[in-house]
Amino acid sequence: MKKLVLSLAIIAIMSITTYSQLFDLLGDISTEYNIEDIAWKGDVLYAALGEGGVWYSSDEGFTWTQTAELPDAGFGTEAAISLLVASNGDLIVGGNQLYNGAALGGSVFRSSDDGASWNATAYEGLGGYEKSGKIVEHSNGDLMMQGGFQKLFTSSLSSSEWTQITTPGGVIFGFEIINDVVFVVTNPAGGTAGTWVTIDLGTTWSRYGGNGTPISGGTVTTAPIIAINNYKFIGIGGAYDSHGVFRSGINDTLWQEVNNGISNFGIYPICMATDNETLWMIFQDAGGGCYFTSSVDFANNWSEPEMGMPQQGVGGPCIPKMMTFKTHLYAFANTGIYRMEDVASPSATRKENYTNNEIKLYPNPVSDVLRVQFKESNVDTQWDVLNVFGQVMKSGQQNSNNNNILSVNMENLPVGYYILRTNIDGKISMNKFLKK
Repeated sequence: MKKLVLSLAIIAIMSITTYSQLFDLLGDISTEYNIEDIAWKGDVLYAALGEGGVWYSSDEGFTWTQTAELPDAGFGTEAAISLLVASNGDLIVGGNQLYNGAALGGSVFRSSDDGASWNATAYEGLGGYEKSGKIVEHSNGDLMMQGGFQKLFTSSLSSSEWTQITTPGGVIFGFEIINDVVFVVTNPAGGTAGTWVTIDLGTTWSRYGGNGTPISGGTVTTAPIIAINNYKFIGIGGAYDSHGVFRSGINDTLWQEVNNGISNFGIYPICMATDNETLWMIFQDAGGGCYFTSSVDFANNWSEPEMGMPQQGVGGPCIPKMMTFKTHLYAFANTGIYRMEDVASPSATRKENYTNNEIKLYPNPVSDVLRVQFKESNVDTQWDVLNVFGQVMKSGQQNSNNNNILSVNMENLPVGYYILRTNIDGKISMNKFLKK
């Protein structure tokens, strides 16, 4: 049965404590369940509430309604842990089956009707009190999900099966996809520590970082990853060794430390968000204090950090996630939804328009000339060939011939996997191919 949580009365809202006059508490989604993740689709916000299932808000987070209950996935109590709004509009939830509050197995819940109904898939390989984690999507519909601390699973929008894949090894504290390249950051407890990338769903992994890794000694416990315009950022925080923020260009692999303005705090980055103009960050200091800061120049300089952010749990870490929605910056802690109003560019929530079905590549694998076939003839396109590190290896701007075919010479490329990125009137396609 669906539940409805009404917004707080205006007089109650006026009495709510704000945090450094930054984030306002909009209210609790449910007083029974903590929030695990948030996402948005169109004009609707969604939240995963563990055993409370999935909830949605159509008024920017002031009132919330529970979607249909999650179905039986095999055993135990179903719980919603992570959220992905897929490119086809499906809601995909990384979940668990719980016994006495502990995770005993992994499951994935999917809805094609905005939560009015769900189907469930249990997957093997996840057990021993481990949680389902973040899910990312490639532009071709391939999915990858973190399970527990060290495992990764793959599936696709056209399949309900999940398969465990190989990983670089070690505990995964950072997991993100940028331009169809999956990045993971592993704990520096052995030879596999560092930043790793894959473009072939974990078949092969390569170390990322032309000048090594920003991870040094100590133990990594947080590693948020984010992209903004022409840069990638990674925040490294450890239990005994604070680190900070490091930046790499989209087309290079050199890490640069960018902690000007926050270097004296002992930085343990917790989460980051961006609207492609401003970069926001939540971090803790060595004493556990929770800070908010931002940068408008790609982290060359940071604003004076402000204390007093809401925290997840009693004495727990800072808020675990920030997200832009419309012109606002959202966050959550425990049962509460928080918002910083009108700080984001309206373009912050525009997703890239991927149209992978617009083109076909052949032959694949390719040895010399790659043919790019379009649906229409005489198509003007900007194209780039990216390697597994996201570096641009070749680029050009051409018009396809009357046979709808564009030819790209690949003879000088080393053997390996690549991505062809095409841009046709703002519609971006990302297609993988193998150079043999």
